[in-house]
Amino acid sequence: RTMLMAVCDPGPAKLDKCAKRWKVGAAYSDYRELLRSEAPEIVSIAAPDEAHAEILRAAIESPGMRGVLAEKPLALSAQEASELVRLARARGVTLAVNYTRRFAPGFQRLATFIRAGGIGEIRALRGAYVRGLRHNASHWIDLARMLGCEPISARAKKGYDEVGSGLAGDPTVDVELQFAGGARG
Repeated sequence: RTMLMAVCDPGPAKLDKCAKRWKVGAAYSDYRELLRSEAPEIVSIAAPDEAHAEILRAAIESPGMRGVLAEKPLALSAQEASELVRLARARGVTLAVNYTRRFAPGFQRLATFIRAGGIGEIRALRGAYVRGLRHNASHWIDLARMLGCEPISARAKKGYDEVGSGLAGDPTVDVELQFAGGARG
């Protein structure tokens, strides 16, 4: 049986509100203490971007950890994100990124249709996003992967707009992708 064991937030007001809303008795202001005291098997990490990697590493290394659902991005650099993925694999921890669109029924039907050969070979994909490459565009890239187009290279072309992204350090930029199998995006 799955149950919510504990919640954590460094802000006392948010922590109290969350614990009351979800009727959870164990509430922590420090994630390290939660991991030590509760020894959860599964955690969900929703924190500011700059804290993701540190919390994610601690969760993956926590004894008995089986799975982590993480907000995107996993880390602020591709190298650190890759290291976290390798660490999770080495420790046998399932690591999932919260790409909720992947589970939308319409996208599920589309993926099934495409995999069954419903439109033939994919030669090109086009998509649009706003408000940041790490946050919103990453959903588009995940959907491309879900539809069978694995990116093998990426090149920023034009349109860099960090101010318009709405999130500091998360630019909105035109990107050209090359996918395995020859398709372009």
